[in-house]
Amino acid sequence: MVFSLSVSWRSSLQQTQRKNILTLRRLGVPIAQIREILDMLTPQEDVLMSEKAVRHLKQHLDLLKNRQDELTSQIEKTSTALESLVA
Repeated sequence: MVFSLSVSWRSSLQQTQRKNILTLRRLGVPIAQIREILDMLTPQEDVLMSEKAVRHLKQHLDLLKNRQDELTSQIEKTSTALESLVA
């Protein structure tokens, strides 16, 4: 009976961790950052229920938004430069 509970508990932990990994991948979190976020969690904690993990994800989102703004600016500058060369 003890062995059965131990296996069941371990299986539950693995299932929670797999769910968290899939959730993070769906959110577009790079693999390198997933370990960092998982280390913030207790073994059975849902990543979206963790205040620390959600705060980290919001910072990641802000970083992506800043990069998107930079890329948009670079695209506009490059397009303008190419248009002036073709005209």
